[in-house]
Formats: sequence, C-alpha cells, structure tokens
Amino acid sequence: MDKQKFRKIFLNKWMALVFGLLMVITVMWRMADADAPTMSHPAQKQVKDILYSLQDSEAERASGAYFPSQGVFISLDLIRGPNSVKGRQSFEGVRDWGIYLMQTFGGKLTAVPKEENIAISVDFYDFPMFVYRQVVFISKAADIKDPSKYTIYLDGKPYGQAAGQSTQSAQVTTTAATKSTTPVATTTSAANNTAAKATTQASATTAATPAKTGPVKVQVDFTDPQAAAQQWKVINGQWAFNSGSYVQSELGKFDLVSMFTTPLAGDIKLQADIKYVQGDMGGGLIFNAPKMDTKSGAYMVSYTGKGTYLQWGYYDSTGIFQYQGGVSVQNSQDGKAHTLAVKTTGNLYEVSVNGVVLGSKIPINGTLGGYAGLLVSTSQINFDNVKVESTQ
Repeated sequence: MDKQKFRKIFLNKWMALVFGLLMVITVMWRMADADAPTMSHPAQKQVKDILYSLQDSEAERASGAYFPSQGVFISLDLIRGPNSVKGRQSFEGVRDWGIYLMQTFGGKLTAVPKEENIAISVDFYDFPMFVYRQVVFISKAADIKDPSKYTIYLDGKPYGQAAGQSTQSAQVTTTAATKSTTPVATTTSAANNTAAKATTQASATTAATPAKTGPVKVQVDFTDPQAAAQQWKVINGQWAFNSGSYVQSELGKFDLVSMFTTPLAGDIKLQADIKYVQGDMGGGLIFNAPKMDTKSGAYMVSYTGKGTYLQWGYYDSTGIFQYQGGVSVQNSQDGKAHTLAVKTTGNLYEVSVNGVVLGSKIPINGTLGGYAGLLVSTSQINFDNVKVESTQ
C-alpha cells in the first residue's frame, strides 16, 4: 500500500471520528436544553413553583397546569390528613383544607388573568364510607382572596346539596350498624352534642391541663433579651430578640411557633404589633393550647393571602389546621405595624385588628385556657408590644 493511499484512508477515518463526536455533543446539548425549558406563560411557572410546596403538604400527589384563556387547574390526591379527623365528616375536613389552599396558594398565582379561573380538585379517601370522593373548588382569579365567592362541588354536585345527602347516608349507616348495641342520636343536634361531648372527653384525657397561676397581666419587654428568653419557648422556626423586637426569620415554612411559658386560665387577651419584613405575610397569634410544646389542640388567627386576608380556626389533635372563618383586610404586607388581638370570653373568642373587631362569638371546643404565643408562616415578622392577660 503506497503512502498516498494510506494517508487517504487515515483521513477518512479521522473525519468520521470527528463527525461522530460532533453528533454526540449536539445530542447532549439538546438534551441539556430540554432539561431547562422556557415557560411559555408566567402563570405556568407560578404553577410549577407552588406544586413543590403542595407536595410537601398533606397531599400524596400534586399536578397542575395553566390553560390559556381558561385558567389554572390543580389536582391533588389525599389519603390521610384533614379527611381523617375524629368526630368530623371526611368531606368537611377536606373542604376547610381546600379553602385554606385556595387562599394561601391560589393567591400566589398573580399572573393568571383576573377573568380566568383558579380551580383545585382534591381526590380523597372517605374512611367512614370506604370510598374515594372528590371536592372541587373554583374561583375567578380576581376573587381568590374571598372564600364567600368560591364555587364548591362534592362528587360533582353543589357542596351543600351533596353534603346533606352524605350526612343522611352516614346517619343511616350508623343506625344500622349500632341498632342492637348502642342508642343512636335521633336528631342532628343530638348527634352533634354527642360528638362534641366525646371530643371534649377525649381531649381531657390526652391534654395536659396546666396548673392555674392566678391572674396574669404582662407587657413583654424584648429590650432585655436575657429576661425575655425566660418567658418564651421556641417550638420551631428561627426566633431571635433583635433591637427590641422578637423576630421570626425563617421563610417558606408554615406554623412556626414560639409559646409564652406562663400557663393561662379563665378569659384571656393576647395582642401584638405585627410588622411584615419579607416573604408572604403570615404573622399571627396562637392561644388556648393544651400543651406548651405543640400546636395540636390550639386556636390561631393569622394573616394569609400575602397579607390581604385574616383567617382563624384551630389545629386538631393531629396538628392539621381547621378553618373556622376569615375576612378580607387592608393589605398588611406594607412594612407597617398592625395590632392583632384575640380575646376569649368563656367558650367564645373575638378577633380584632388595630382596635376594630373583625370576628366575634367564634366557638372554642375542648380545653379552655392553656398556653398562648406567636405564630408565623412563610415570612419574616417583627413582633412588638406583646401583651398577655388572663383573669384567673
């Protein structure tokens, strides 16, 4: 073989090798580009962002997308959580949880045109009925902060209608199952009283009721960190005394609590000046906690919806929030201090902001008194002028 022919064969093989390498590099580049797609609409990016948080919540699975000219549709699968609260119908717990999700996460979908819809579908297991069911929440994007404007369906029917039918079915099932062994309440009122009594008895056996200490009237002084540290117990979150304020600085997490260590009895009043710093406004108060080291069984009031909605309710025995009510408020995510207060009278409580009562005669079930404290979700909040009072 002469040199010219050898050179030609060598060059051909070398060019084939180079061409092959270029093809491999091109394919790898395209694969890398596919791993980081460019979102076609900012609402789709917002959906992807909140799906990560939803997957960290009670949901087993979460999926969703933005559909142009229609809105955002999110689907959740729920096995055990707000649908498995003792003494409550499964669909009631899911309804309250869904309203909370619509306010908290729906409010983050700011890129959705106001005339389009935001919808969340929750497939859940109904333990008493032994079936899978569905609750759907629909709202115009413009009304996402106002739960009174939500359209809610249970199993494809208007929620009120389907819930009434489900309650009747549950009562029939219970009657048949217990006819020969246990008397059954014959009215809805009697059934509710029986359930409430059972819940109260269960709470009494599991909750450690703190010893009475006498009347309390304290205005906390955060300018003395050493003394203030003796008055507060951090349950979770990043709390610190800073420039005369009590600050929670951890972002992106819910229900971060610091408890006032003195147990309270009788009627109580708790108030604090709450100032937003960063994140999504979620400052609030927690009270009527049976134990100092957990939120379970406690009541709360807090901002949500980026500071435009005030919600109240309680945490059940498993620590899941149960929504009791709420109201739209002037945006508190403005960097100004807002005085949030809660006052109990017997087994009722009221909520006020800047001296204006926004919710009253809200029921308290179970243990009265206990511990009170400060609550933060998804934001950095400064607390000042904290006052704690009790009558016994």
